[in-house]
Amino acid sequence: MVYSSLIMERSIFIVTNKRAELCAHIFFTLRLKLKVKRIIRVNSDEDGGGFCIIFGGNESSLSFESGDKKIELKSTDAFDKVSFFYYQGSLPFPAQYQELEYFKSINKTVDISLRKFISKYSHRAIIPFPESLNFKLSNLLLAQSFGLKIPKTEVFNAYKVGGKKISPINKISKAITNIYRVRTEEKLQEGPGTFRIKKLPKRAQYFTPSLLQKEVDKDFEIRSVYLLGNFYSMAIFSQNDEQTKLDYRNYNRTKPNRNVPFSLPKSIETKLESIAKELGLKFCSFDLIRDNAGEYVFIEVNPEGQIGWVSRNCNYNIELKIAKYLAS
Repeated sequence: MVYSSLIMERSIFIVTNKRAELCAHIFFTLRLKLKVKRIIRVNSDEDGGGFCIIFGGNESSLSFESGDKKIELKSTDAFDKVSFFYYQGSLPFPAQYQELEYFKSINKTVDISLRKFISKYSHRAIIPFPESLNFKLSNLLLAQSFGLKIPKTEVFNAYKVGGKKISPINKISKAITNIYRVRTEEKLQEGPGTFRIKKLPKRAQYFTPSLLQKEVDKDFEIRSVYLLGNFYSMAIFSQNDEQTKLDYRNYNRTKPNRNVPFSLPKSIETKLESIAKELGLKFCSFDLIRDNAGEYVFIEVNPEGQIGWVSRNCNYNIELKIAKYLAS
């Protein structure tokens, strides 16, 4: 399976991981519905491989091989014949080194450079930055700069600074990154989700930076998928269930939340699109809350957010739209 710059028919290169449901849907849509023959899927968590990129002057090329999967693009014109889709994966690196901290640093640097390289030369590429480079706090500031309402946010590493005490009353704790939460007297709050913190301990003068936000009295939650200038939004009616009231991710499997198609106001979509463009994203998802006053509150942007449930519940068929874009 070798795809070279001499091939005239469009080829599609998917970089992902073996558990990515979205890419499986796109792969089979391309193969069975759109009849695309030339598809390479690389799972970065199980495929080994070698690559080489060359750029500068008048030359730009990409070579990649993993077993019988090979691709060689040796001119700017060749890149126009290949579509790229990155989703929750990266080009594979030697597995025996992947746990080394130094290797992880090199891996991240090279992976971002590869993404930028492909984005520059391919006109048919959907390549978000990885979740590890998704910075919640700077995204909140960016949303505010474009005129979106955000929750009042406190980031702190001491319980009393400048004579002011930090109070958790009517506030919630969320992740600054994918790992850390506020420590309470009962437990360390960690893992995905949102938490109410009743009381902050006083065990140390300074500690790891933590996040508190004013709790938003919500009408409902919104997951909005942005794809190539269009929005596909879903309202999540989580507020009437005590289990999901704080965060819909506290799923009630017995009585699931009602999820329905929803249209955001154009003014909100315009501001969200400005965020996507500022971050260089053709594809991402946004989480928002419509509060009890009818205002829209920006919560976060997910560069590789899960979209399958939005597509299924609202009959948007987003996977087909991505596949058609890659195949065109």
